[in-house]
Amino acid sequence: MQTYSSPHSDLRSGVFDLAIALDAYEMTCSGLVDEWLDMALYAEAGRSIAAIRQLGVPVPSLSVLTLQLAIAHAELESMLWQRSSVGIAEARVREVRERHAAAVQALRTAAARLLRND
Repeated sequence: MQTYSSPHSDLRSGVFDLAIALDAYEMTCSGLVDEWLDMALYAEAGRSIAAIRQLGVPVPSLSVLTLQLAIAHAELESMLWQRSSVGIAEARVREVRERHAAAVQALRTAAARLLRND
């Protein structure tokens, strides 16, 4: 028996996968900040952000937020490298972490909105 798959169900599935990926990514990044230079966490965060980009960029209403998260991720990693090598003011650390958290939350909220409206 052949099943029917509408574009909406494919979109819903992709957005649901994105929401799951965001949860895993957020946990990984939290660990990365706490245990900086754990290369396994660093690699996992890279794989997670790549998966999020792959799932989020093709969805028009999520593409900008996905790219904003990718930029926030790069800023977070840069700040962590700087903090470990040259030192960095705690106010700057807090600012970058808050901007990163806001990007995660904005994408999560938009994905949830899509899931509710589908």
